[in-house]
Amino acid sequence: MSRPAPSTLGRRAERGGQSPFLRAVAAALFLALCAYVGAALYRRLSPAEKRLYPAAAPAPPMLEGIAVRQEQLLTEDPGVPSGTRLSARETGENGPGVFMAETDGFEALGPGDLEELDPEGLEALLRQRPRPDRNARGKLIRGYAWYYAALTETPAELSPGPCALRFEAPARTVPARLLRICPEEGRTLLLFRLSDGDEELYRLRICRASLLTERER
Repeated sequence: MSRPAPSTLGRRAERGGQSPFLRAVAAALFLALCAYVGAALYRRLSPAEKRLYPAAAPAPPMLEGIAVRQEQLLTEDPGVPSGTRLSARETGENGPGVFMAETDGFEALGPGDLEELDPEGLEALLRQRPRPDRNARGKLIRGYAWYYAALTETPAELSPGPCALRFEAPARTVPARLLRICPEEGRTLLLFRLSDGDEELYRLRICRASLLTERER
């Protein structure tokens, strides 16, 4: 009885050969191993990777200054709550304005006094002791605009235009316009015009704030 002919796979096995599929798998594994080893060597031999972090934004300039408004002392109490806006008919010859019951002794200071003010003059003003009028029964704040003249030691690249002031107390951010920049001996006087006003803001006098530019608001 004759022996059956060996199969093709058996003949290849007898010759010690491999199928194309097994050779392909072996080649793929070899290439993957080479890639892994090469990557490990590259990381070990290459310079340490530098991590890049965005530069921290500079802190906004801190300001210390004085709020100035057009104010008029009243010798008679109008009999309304502090912060009430009064018409010319209600105040007579005093004209319209916002009544504030409290006075602080700086009422004689007006916007016109800020036109020629320099850093040295503002420093002297901030050190000045106020002298309240004992006969005053409050004051009338005229108009809607008021001003903030302040000193800073580290001014940024500034130019006149819109900005915002973030006051410390009360903690309020108020739109403003920078009108004038006056540098002198490592300090700079900045003059701002503001139009937002209420009883809380009208109580500001000598106060601190941070300057916010258009990009930081």
